[in-house]
Amino acid sequence: MRKKLLLTILLLCGCSIAFSQYNSDSWVWPDENQNDALSFHLEVGPKLGAGMCIATKTNLFDTKFKNGFSYQAGLSVKMGLRHQLSKTPKGIERLGLGFEALLSGRNIRTGKENLSMLCLDIPILLHFLITSNFSLEAGVTFVQPLKVNPTVLQMQNIVLNTGDLKPADVMLSVGANYQIIAGLELGLRCNIGTCPIAGNLGTRLNTIMLSADYLFPLLK
Repeated sequence: MRKKLLLTILLLCGCSIAFSQYNSDSWVWPDENQNDALSFHLEVGPKLGAGMCIATKTNLFDTKFKNGFSYQAGLSVKMGLRHQLSKTPKGIERLGLGFEALLSGRNIRTGKENLSMLCLDIPILLHFLITSNFSLEAGVTFVQPLKVNPTVLQMQNIVLNTGDLKPADVMLSVGANYQIIAGLELGLRCNIGTCPIAGNLGTRLNTIMLSADYLFPLLK
């Protein structure tokens, strides 16, 4: 009887030790006896970009818009949760959220002169971390026009009052980012326009942008 009781106690002690060892290796929430931690991080910094503005074709009025260039400059904000493990000192982050406020220019060639638009872009994007340096992004970009030049645009035998243009848009945005060094990140993004630049013109604007941003950590 005593031997059975002793074996039972030893068995329970062994199971307890094994469970505690397993638990310490697989525990994903912060524990005061470990170095593991769950932290919220916030990064803010400037963003610059340049690329191509692509005008979709339209047969209305025989307008022949040609692709031009696009640029942007502004502020980028990224936030997310980082799970810091004792075995992974760089931390693990799977999902983040990004906001940007960008002053952007879109230029379309029309033959004799170019149509130039100055806009405010507000991208809202989800970031999916693939590796510690490489991530994918997807979301929407809200576009609000600020200024259109020239005020009158002549294309062949057509005279168009650009004040009638309403290039406000909600663009579908997808892209990828690669962090070269801590803080410095290069990105490639494709923005697909969903709204025509005017009610009587079927032309939509798409952009492909190469960008660089330098983010400073505010919260780690």
